[in-house]
Amino acid sequence: MYTDLKDLKIGDMFLTQHNILLKRDLLFLLLSLVEFDELDKFAKNTFSLEISELNELISAYKEGFFGKIAEKGIGLLGHSRGGAISLLVGSEREEVKAVCTWASLAKLDRYSERQKVEWRNKGYLEVLNTRTKQLMRLNVSLLDDIEKNKEGSLNIETAVKSMRKPLLLAHGINDLAVPVSEAEILYDWANKKQSEIYKIFATGHTFDVKHPFEGSNKKLDSLLEKTNNFFKSNLS
Repeated sequence: MYTDLKDLKIGDMFLTQHNILLKRDLLFLLLSLVEFDELDKFAKNTFSLEISELNELISAYKEGFFGKIAEKGIGLLGHSRGGAISLLVGSEREEVKAVCTWASLAKLDRYSERQKVEWRNKGYLEVLNTRTKQLMRLNVSLLDDIEKNKEGSLNIETAVKSMRKPLLLAHGINDLAVPVSEAEILYDWANKKQSEIYKIFATGHTFDVKHPFEGSNKKLDSLLEKTNNFFKSNLS
């Protein structure tokens, strides 16, 4: 399983998920692509690089690199941007039997034309993380990646429409970072016979989880139970 941990608080949330899945005899692999003390790596990151690294992780797992290969198949779980990458990879890999997203993006090109002009003029774009108050730089290589591959390997619409495996789209109704309308767009593209949208009322992008992690809550417990049941039913 996989997530792109853009929020530090999400890391502890996925470790809670890890402990629950272990009790259900499911092997859990957590991939965090960029930590907040690695801003230089964050700046150089691209969506295509994330796809490549997740594919490498899946292949390494299948080849026994981690010492154990579960018999229940592979499921992908991604939060926010990691949800989008999980959709793109999950639609292509036959080994992936089910995909679950939490607050996933429906589009990767999220920048205005004014931002793109500034981005190219400076060679980078600075974005403020409103939770950590860090000013985070994105190199122009990310913009190049988006514009080069938006109709191909980074096309989420094509990926979801071609997916023929169980898909769970979980999203907080009050998400200000990624509006719940993006989950509705994903569901509109999806095969309704194998897909479900799960909206959680009165919660946002991190499902009321705070940093530093202070423990679970009713909203998160509901999400964890839904996710666990989804994988239990679809990984055999």
